[in-house]
Amino acid sequence: MNNFNSDQDKINDLIAKLDNNDGSVREQARSVLIDIGKEAVPGLTKALTSKTRTSTVGSCQSTSRHCDPDSIPALVKSLQDQVFDIRWLAAEALIAIGEETIEPLLRAVIDQENESFISEGAHHIIANLLPSLSKSAELKKY
Repeated sequence: MNNFNSDQDKINDLIAKLDNNDGSVREQARSVLIDIGKEAVPGLTKALTSKTRTSTVGSCQSTSRHCDPDSIPALVKSLQDQVFDIRWLAAEALIAIGEETIEPLLRAVIDQENESFISEGAHHIIANLLPSLSKSAELKKY
């Protein structure tokens, strides 16, 4: 078995532990996933669509530490989650990513015009990014 598969298996095992009943097991898995870095982001991004709250929360928390633009679509989608904690963590992760978040976020607001969770999340994100956005000539078009 090559090293990539064993690394991916390790990441998948850690992501599965984000749904463990034992909080210390979840916290340890989150910590290791954060330490792994960007290699863990694809699996974490996929886990954002998990059916379980604990796994989704853990994925949001871990993803937010990597500030990876590849996770933007899944994080924007998580702004529609029924669970406030998940929406909040997704918004915080998008804020951490920064300006690259704005275009996909605004597209989601337009596409989901009657979705109040998206609007609330967008307001929070833009309010936090506003100081840097006001200095960006490219973003003034939005």
